[in-house]
Amino acid sequence: MKRILSATLTLLAALCIGSLITMQAASAAAPDASQHSAAVHQLTEANFDAEVRNFDGVVIVDLYADWCGPCKMYQPVLEGVAESLKDNKRVKFMRLDGDGNRGLVEKLGGTAFPTTFFFKKDDGGSLKFGSLTGVLEGARLSKVIDAVLTGKLPLKSEVK
Repeated sequence: MKRILSATLTLLAALCIGSLITMQAASAAAPDASQHSAAVHQLTEANFDAEVRNFDGVVIVDLYADWCGPCKMYQPVLEGVAESLKDNKRVKFMRLDGDGNRGLVEKLGGTAFPTTFFFKKDDGGSLKFGSLTGVLEGARLSKVIDAVLTGKLPLKSEVK
């Protein structure tokens, strides 16, 4: 029994060290969350109306924090999807620094990093939004964007 316990503890230690090394490598390879590609623009409380409220299409907003490891892992996914849709004039990609724009984050109900917000005006002109929390795979993000664009996924919350 002692041998089994010892072997189990050794295996757990090896798995933990392996996971730690993998997480450190992913963190080191991940870009600085404050940097972004030409297809993704920075959103702030000051430019929210111009960039989101006045846009006739779908605006995808990545709520991030510079210190957030999953945000750093999600950034290349978001940028890849943004790059693939850069010629679609009905879609715009933005990043919102949660630490620097707390008032807007609070207004939108953002509680976790990363959170992806989807904004679109309804037929009456009201700005509606929905959100998904966590790191999304590129294929899933693309499917959600398509569903929002085509109206298959209605957005229910209203931005006041």
